[in-house]
Amino acid sequence: MKTNIPKLPPQAIELEESVLASCLVNPREIEEAIDLLFPEDFYKGSHQKIFRAMTRMYRTKTPVDASTLMQYLKESGQLEEVGGAMAISQLLDSPTAIKLDYNIKKIREKAALRDAINLCNAIEKRCYDDHGDAEETIDFMQKSANEIGTYGGRSSLYGVKELIATASDRYATLSKNKGKISGVSTGFSYLDYLLGGWHPGLHVLAARPSMGKTSLATDFMKNAARQGVGALLFSMEQGEDEIIDRVIASEAMVNLMKFRNGGFDEADWQAITSAEERIYNWPLWIDPEGALPVSEVRRRVRQYKRFHPELGLVVIDYLQLMKGPKAENKNHEVGEITKALKALAKEMKLPVVLLSQLNRMLENRPNPNKRPKLSDLRDSGNIEQDADSVIFIYRPEVYNDEGSMQFVGQADIDLAKHRNGPVGTFSTMFRVKHTRFYDIEITPNQEQQNDRYGEN
Repeated sequence: MKTNIPKLPPQAIELEESVLASCLVNPREIEEAIDLLFPEDFYKGSHQKIFRAMTRMYRTKTPVDASTLMQYLKESGQLEEVGGAMAISQLLDSPTAIKLDYNIKKIREKAALRDAINLCNAIEKRCYDDHGDAEETIDFMQKSANEIGTYGGRSSLYGVKELIATASDRYATLSKNKGKISGVSTGFSYLDYLLGGWHPGLHVLAARPSMGKTSLATDFMKNAARQGVGALLFSMEQGEDEIIDRVIASEAMVNLMKFRNGGFDEADWQAITSAEERIYNWPLWIDPEGALPVSEVRRRVRQYKRFHPELGLVVIDYLQLMKGPKAENKNHEVGEITKALKALAKEMKLPVVLLSQLNRMLENRPNPNKRPKLSDLRDSGNIEQDADSVIFIYRPEVYNDEGSMQFVGQADIDLAKHRNGPVGTFSTMFRVKHTRFYDIEITPNQEQQNDRYGEN
């Protein structure tokens, strides 16, 4: 008769003893161990308690050696729990680490494998218990798996020493590149000046229908791709053929209507062929599935990033077509979506550009008061709250009652919220037939007039 003997989880007891011994014999090595390990990384319970005690002693500037450790454990009532004074003496007999960082790496690897086993067990139980829908379970599984892979499942605390060291490196890089933007260029000089380029976070691009949201977002993607930065578009309203027609039409400067009726002439064919050659190797991806749940968007972004590390910009067209978790009403649902996308941007360190409709009430205001305001954001106040930046498109010619030609083609871009810097408005030219926005050079006087600081 066979007996099922439970397997021991992944472990490295001897390496754990070696690291603890190194910390006791050479106090200078305890700092490295504390920086790279958590007590929960140790498999053996007594080792967890010993390392936790060492950590607390070090942080209270108490000298760490065998005698002080035993005294600390005795006073806290834990000495017998770890095996008594004999256990501490035996640690001193363990060989110290020749390469401490190697032993620490192996201990962390074993801890990550144990975390993976625990996650698998939790997912199996969740599936059998049939709690929640499949999308939520898959999102939970992927997020948890990512945390295990980066050892992020236990703590994300940063010491000031570490932050200052990395900050100094960043400042030095910025100083060397003085005058250059630090993020991914938007392709528009004044917007780059205000934002410093795209940085990780949630950026909302909002306008009334037919103002050019998709066209401007497509321009953002093309400008990223020209820099070798991967751009991913979730197009929930238009199919992949419509999107690629827009990209080629704007790049070739051929009337988009000809991509519907086939009225190309010889010059058009040459321009299209040349445009196709230029964009053929661009890192652009289009996901055209409609009405995606936000949990599925998060899953797909993680997947794309895993297979395409160059991914540096995500565009979602558009918010009101997404599905959120079950909520009391549309406002709460939209709030849950923006929170989830903001968390995704932070987790994946990516700029996420989210397109959104504006409230219809804007149309009821008399001219010249139809320029969008933050209060016009549709469905939820969470959009403004969660966004790191909010960008509006306003085309004066659409609301020009007098029929004047002076506004034809003008499209004003208004950075109405910027959590980390100035806000401002500038003008571009929008060629509707090419579905393309063109940058206009900003003069210093305009720059001073437009540059204003908003509230966080």
